[in-house]
Amino acid sequence: RSCDRILFMFVPPNMAGTGGRQEYSFAEHPSKLKLFECALCSLVLREPQLTACCGRNVCLQCLGDHKAACPLCNGALSVVLNRHLKNEILELKVRCPLQEQGCTWEGRLETLHGAHESKCDYADIDCPYNCGDRFRRHECEDHLKTCEKFVVPCPNDCGVDTERCLLSQHISECPQSIVECPLSHVSCKAQLKRKDVPFHIQEEFSGHVAMVAERSREAVTRGEEIRDTMTAERVETSKQKEDEIAYLVAEIEKSEEKANTLLHLLEAAEKEISALKAKQTDCKSCIEQEVRMREAETQALQDGVTDLQKQALVRCFGPPLPEFVQYTSRPIPASNEVHTVPAVFTLDKFKQRQTDDHHWHSPPFYTHQRGYKMVLFVYPNGFGECHSKWVSVFIKLIRGEYDQYLRWPFMGTVTVEILNQKRDKFHESQAIAFDTSCGQRITDGYMSPLAAIHYRFMPIKLMHPGPFSSKQYLQNDCIKIKIVKINEPPMNPTSTGASNMIAAQPGGARVYQFSTNQPFM
Repeated sequence: RSCDRILFMFVPPNMAGTGGRQEYSFAEHPSKLKLFECALCSLVLREPQLTACCGRNVCLQCLGDHKAACPLCNGALSVVLNRHLKNEILELKVRCPLQEQGCTWEGRLETLHGAHESKCDYADIDCPYNCGDRFRRHECEDHLKTCEKFVVPCPNDCGVDTERCLLSQHISECPQSIVECPLSHVSCKAQLKRKDVPFHIQEEFSGHVAMVAERSREAVTRGEEIRDTMTAERVETSKQKEDEIAYLVAEIEKSEEKANTLLHLLEAAEKEISALKAKQTDCKSCIEQEVRMREAETQALQDGVTDLQKQALVRCFGPPLPEFVQYTSRPIPASNEVHTVPAVFTLDKFKQRQTDDHHWHSPPFYTHQRGYKMVLFVYPNGFGECHSKWVSVFIKLIRGEYDQYLRWPFMGTVTVEILNQKRDKFHESQAIAFDTSCGQRITDGYMSPLAAIHYRFMPIKLMHPGPFSSKQYLQNDCIKIKIVKINEPPMNPTSTGASNMIAAQPGGARVYQFSTNQPFM
């Protein structure tokens, strides 16, 4: 008996929550099932073994590897099959495992796997004719009505039985099938069984010959009619084709005449174009020569103006200082726009520069026209001991084209503002002063190695005021920085020879005025 086969999981009410489970859906009361529980797994016993040491029943499978000691009392293990208890278990009433599918059978456990399983209408079975389908036993009759492998008799009562899938092939060959006469295309309307066709052809031979002769005469007559019709149509079509050909020949001759005319016109136009190209080449040479002459005159005038300006500067400030060495460091890229004070610059990506701890520098700017050339550095995250607390601002001198005409060292102050972008007041303003160390003229390289520095220009926390504040310095991740003004200390007039000079040039030339704070314009 295959009592070890698991068919259905059942949890008795008195064992819920204990983890116990039964393999069958028992129809017995749970209290009765308690009498047949295994001492180890608490399930209904399978092949119950009675221990000699403690007199308890356990499943053969539960003993497992326990061969020497009893798993219940640790005594010497000695077991024997409890046949009486096994027979009682096989007498327990169980329900069919397919009760959820509709089977209402109840009976002894002993008969479940034998008598009932082989007859249960809800058990899955394979088609007895090996068509490959699988269905429940009570659905077998419905399946056989459409099974392709089911053997059915010939509908023509020829006595042959064949599989349903081969029935159409058999009917196409069955001698009892009703077919038409092979000469139905010559008007024989006879319908007869396939086996009687030879006898029909032999008996109706003369009639079939007459039918064939009649159809032949009809075919000849019809052929003559078609031939006459095609001959008449062919003659008519030939006349139309000849007329069309004559028309096309005339049109071709006209087109050739027009083409010849157009060729003559094209040759004349090409000659005119060649003449115009020659004239264009001559004119272009004349224009290029005239342009070169005008450019030479313009360059001469510019050189003359430059010489006059240098002469005026020499007369006012004396001869220039000797030239300095070439730049040795990489210059800061200059903007296409020339900036002079006052000037406003925009520092973008402020938060990213804070995160990456990168500084920003402005394009070069002049303190005034023909003045000192500078560049502004901003450290959004602060510099040195002010890191992460203050915004630091540096200003450095860079080499300019008017340095030889300026006073050195530069000892002035530069007023810088971080603008309030919410309204035109409450700007953060600081003055950055130059001294003798960072204000010296650059004689080697492009930029001064020292800078005028304001480490604590503005607290970083002021960049993020509250929503009701009247100040907003950071907007759209940008701040605006303004170079407001440049203050220079007064100059001793004797240091350059004259503080003011008016030079009158003969011939009604312009008059230039020079001072220490206003270089030549």
